[in-house]
Amino acid sequence: MRKISGRDRSVCVGDMAMTSTNSNSFEKFSEKHKQWCECLSGKDIHSISNQVYDLTWGAAVWWILINEPRRYAEQLPEGGVAINPAIHNLIDRWFFESQMAAIRRLITGYSLEGGKGVFSLTALLKDIKDNVHLLTRENILRAGDLPYDYEPIREKHDEFICNSVREGKKSGRIPRELDWSASADRHAFLDRLRGVTETSRNPDDIIRPAIIQNMESHLNKACEKVGRYVNKFVAHAATPESRAGLDQEATNMTFECLQNACRTICEVMSFLEDLLDKCATRSFLGMPLAAHFAYLDRPMIESKNLSLLQTAWDEYAKKIDAWGNYRIEEFVNP
Repeated sequence: MRKISGRDRSVCVGDMAMTSTNSNSFEKFSEKHKQWCECLSGKDIHSISNQVYDLTWGAAVWWILINEPRRYAEQLPEGGVAINPAIHNLIDRWFFESQMAAIRRLITGYSLEGGKGVFSLTALLKDIKDNVHLLTRENILRAGDLPYDYEPIREKHDEFICNSVREGKKSGRIPRELDWSASADRHAFLDRLRGVTETSRNPDDIIRPAIIQNMESHLNKACEKVGRYVNKFVAHAATPESRAGLDQEATNMTFECLQNACRTICEVMSFLEDLLDKCATRSFLGMPLAAHFAYLDRPMIESKNLSLLQTAWDEYAKKIDAWGNYRIEEFVNP
């Protein structure tokens, strides 16, 4: 393995050989890195990771706890299954609309800054792209408290192993300070992002901007249909004239389409976690609640109490109908 030494600041032409000449960039990078990490996986209720976990958890609950049991529901002689259509139609509509709105939130918004700043993948990717010159190999390694030159640590690691063998130690814990693999793995990851080999590494290597652009393209391709549907049918009540340009395919929203968008969002989020060294767990459902299957085998209401629901329905309908009894004075003389 080549020993890494020397830090020549060469400047070449072209995307594959772009380098940074700002020797004071780490402070700026640290500020941006902190902001990006907060946006991506911070504790804020709107961090991207929290949005994504809500999205995937909701999909799992609907697919497994609501849609899957329909396969086992009692079959009716006249066709269909013995489930309440009013309840299940409402659940399905709210599920699809909430999923689509959540996907749209993750792919809209163009700034992390200011009074209109948002936490979204689109805004995060744009900010990273605008500051890609800060994403040097040296800055990324330093932000992760990893040595740029791991060869001396590797030599000490090998020496430790040899001494342990000579002393007859069959096993033992290797001191953390002798772990050179994290730095080596990080270098290898950055090699791929930079498009270079181990022998041509440079401290000022910058990840190729085309990579960020590719992620934006993947997001747009997978989520554009969802975003367009939300704009016309969920977030806004588009007029017939506004909807005239939509074909049948654009209005045919399926669970598979939502899953494809969600999968792409998870892939981009995972890549950004690797880029920012956030040690992602890759468990998008998290730890299931102990009671997530509780009472699924029990009816919501017993047959003997159905008459109480009719009474409650009639009272509610009477209340709602009364809303039409306005007093004209309230509008004429405010």
